[in-house]
Amino acid sequence: QKIIRTHHKLIKRPISHEQKKTASFLLFWVLFNRLLLLAAPQVWSQNASLYGYGVHSCDDLVASARQWESNEEEGALAHVQLREWMSGFISGLSLALGSDVTRGAGIEGMMRQVVKQCTEHRQSDVFTATMELIKKRGGLE
Repeated sequence: QKIIRTHHKLIKRPISHEQKKTASFLLFWVLFNRLLLLAAPQVWSQNASLYGYGVHSCDDLVASARQWESNEEEGALAHVQLREWMSGFISGLSLALGSDVTRGAGIEGMMRQVVKQCTEHRQSDVFTATMELIKKRGGLE
């Protein structure tokens, strides 16, 4: 409900689905742009330090997935890192947009599909592959 204050009097009005959707999009847009502004100086500097599994190359992810399938320790570490990054990224995006951007695939399903996406687009990075997958699944409508 939307609460409007008029000279010490509160009026409650229901908020429409369209208003909620618009508010969610604006919140996402503001947060996303804020993150870009915070990251921009680091990205453009020579000694930039980027954090999170999303900046890894798809080539690295595909290699790690093969190690994971072969029960190698490095593959297990990469799998955990991807799951943690994916969980935070998907949760944040879903909360900002007000809907499940995985369209029911869940984190494990998205991880499998991102590995497949990266196998097909090895020159990409994990973030880009994840966003492309979300777009394909219709999670950014």
